[in-house]
Amino acid sequence: MALPSESDALLERCDRVKAQGNEAFKKERHAHARERYTAALNLARQANEKPAKGLPTRVALCLANRSQVHLATEEPPYADALKDAEECTREGPGWPKGFYRLGQVYMKREEYMKAYSAFKQGWHLDMSNAELTKACQDAHEAMISQQESGKARAQG
Repeated sequence: MALPSESDALLERCDRVKAQGNEAFKKERHAHARERYTAALNLARQANEKPAKGLPTRVALCLANRSQVHLATEEPPYADALKDAEECTREGPGWPKGFYRLGQVYMKREEYMKAYSAFKQGWHLDMSNAELTKACQDAHEAMISQQESGKARAQG
């Protein structure tokens, strides 16, 4: 466990490394972004940050970002993206974006009911979030469509 001044220094380094990951992701340098987010995640874990009420920890932020990289680069079933997104929601249970990321993974996996559930959990945390509202609607429509096509195949 890091001492307070050590923890602050680790968190500052984490922020710098995570910013490098953000820049790499914007430039579609996914391997470098993943490496930077993993390094930032390790620093965040060493710092043992105490979460502020309603805000995500840096661990949750790094996991969400790395999950996004996995989504951009992995083939189905997106196992690494799912693992990071699930851990993100455990690390930041009050952070809507974590549930948004988890819902995105489930959408890619075509697990629409789970996607809808994840988006809805995030929406309950921030009912004014238009992105989560739309994601809930999209997942619900996909879920209904999937159920209807399943019924049609069963009857056909």
